Amino acid sequence: HLFGDYILQWDSLSRWKSQAISGVLVHGAIVLAATWLFSLPFDPTWWPWALFIGLTHTFIDGVE
Repeated sequence: HLFGDYILQWDSLSRWKSQAISGVLVHGAIVLAATWLFSLPFDPTWWPWALFIGLTHTFIDGVE
């Protein structure tokens, strides 16, 4: 989550996120992919939780 929110969220993406739902969706996809990729070496079956984290993160960012 921290990696996706701070390292992989550059300034233009942050602005896009505040202006359009498409920016929120792209950011959510980045968080989902980063979470899944980080969990993959430890437990390949953890993908449903990565999906849950990505979707809830996207929802929360969308309503903010």
